[in-house]
Amino acid sequence: MIHEESPALFEIVVDKYRKGQISIDVNRGSALTVYARLSRNPLIKLFNYAIRVYSYPLTIIGVIFASVFLDCYLYILYYLVGLFGFIALEDYLSRTSTIHSAMYNRNVFTELCRRGVISVRDAVNPDLPV
Repeated sequence: MIHEESPALFEIVVDKYRKGQISIDVNRGSALTVYARLSRNPLIKLFNYAIRVYSYPLTIIGVIFASVFLDCYLYILYYLVGLFGFIALEDYLSRTSTIHSAMYNRNVFTELCRRGVISVRDAVNPDLPV
């Protein structure tokens, strides 16, 4: 017997997540490929494009050749620091954007759970299934 007033899994998860009773783990590899499509924010899509251009192998080779040609090897260090900073920022942004999209849209939540991008765990005992 199913009651029409009984809350769905989505509402239960959102309520428990806001209370801090569960945590949502994000698969980093899957989230990196999905977060730009989930977000409707054009700045996030632009940021994703900038990351792709900045970490493209031809860009890396160009920076190395430019620093050798200009005889300023410090540019390589600047580039590497910027690259690692971009990667760390993208990791944080993909995690928060994926969780935010999952919490505000039921269809996105079920799709991400089904694909294994997010997993819901108990905050106190992560080994217990929710």
